[in-house]
Order: sequence, then C-alpha cells, then structure tokens
Amino acid sequence: MPRRRTRGLPLAVCVTGGIGSGKSHLCRILKRRAGVVHVDADRIVRGLLAQNLELRREIVARFGRGLLDEHGRLDRGRLARRVFTHARELARLERILHPIVRERLARRVRSLKRRGGTAIVLVEIPLLVEAGVPDWCDLVVVVEASERTRFARLTQRGLRPADIRRRMARQASDAERRHIARIVLANDGDLAALERRAGQLLKRLMTRVGGGE
Repeated sequence: MPRRRTRGLPLAVCVTGGIGSGKSHLCRILKRRAGVVHVDADRIVRGLLAQNLELRREIVARFGRGLLDEHGRLDRGRLARRVFTHARELARLERILHPIVRERLARRVRSLKRRGGTAIVLVEIPLLVEAGVPDWCDLVVVVEASERTRFARLTQRGLRPADIRRRMARQASDAERRHIARIVLANDGDLAALERRAGQLLKRLMTRVGGGE
C-alpha cells in the first residue's frame, strides 16, 4: 500500500484503470493545471522499446525476429498481439519490462520531489496492480468505466472486438484495482463530465497537499 507522505514534498499520485477507462484523458486534463507534472509509464515503455538496443535484443531473443519490421525496428503492434494472445508470453514480457520501468519511474519521481516547485506529480501506470504499488506512491487514483462503455470507446479507436476482449481479460479486475485505491473516479460520461470530475479531484488532491486530508 502507498506509504505515508513526507511532509513538504510534492504529492506523488499514481493513476491507473483498465483499458478504455479514460485514465489518459484524465491525466491530460490535470496536467494543464498549474503545479501538476505528468509522468507516463507507457511513454517510458515506448522510449525503451525504440532506443534501448540491449532490451530490444532480449525481447527479440525471447519472442522471435518476426516482431521486427522491414527496417529492423521493434513493431509494438505485433508484440502486443503476440503477448495478449498468450498469458505466459505476457508474463514473460512483464518480467523483462517491469523492473526497468519501475526504476525509471522511481528515478523521475524522486528527481521531481528533490527539485520541488511542484504540488502534484501525476504518474500514469496502466498495470499498477500487476506491477505492484511502488514505495514512492503517496496515493492511488483508479479511473473506472463500465465494460460496455470501455468496449465502445476502444471500438471507436479501431481495435477489433476479439483484441479488446483479450486485453481486458489480461488486466486486473475492477475489484483488484479498488483494493489499492484511495480514490475511485467514475468515468462513464462524456469529456465535459470528466472535466468536472477532474476539477473536483484536483481540489481534493490540493487539500491533501496542504495537509487538510
């Protein structure tokens, strides 16, 4: 569980939720506000897969050269289709990626905390339950939406129904995410509703920053 926050430091807030729940939209709204910095675990993963040659070699050695495109770059789409089809292969990939991503996130958050001048460090981690809540996380916000809503959103993005079902099945359940949550934010409405809830959430977080919660 998240540790007790050290007084005087920025609040480190981990944001998670199932695929299609709207956690990225929430983070995009909040990061426009003064005093909020956004750190995205998925962006770190994309950077590692594109730039870390040692990591790329390890993944290719484990999963095969068929993951490379015609230019020798790792095709993340092929990798996703491969691992979300086979639970064991997803677990293998997570064992490779999670330690590296956790280290990068910890380094970034601790740097921001040392530097100061920020009220909230918002850290978006889709697989927070699966990877485990890090010791630097002060509280967890879980974004939730019904399976029907999530399915509709993902279909609009162009994902195939079979792929959506596989990805949902490979992620933690709502109950598992609620178990680690300090705050649960419902997001079955439109973007205007999410904007309003984001504003309410920010007020609550800022109250905690000020020591009022």
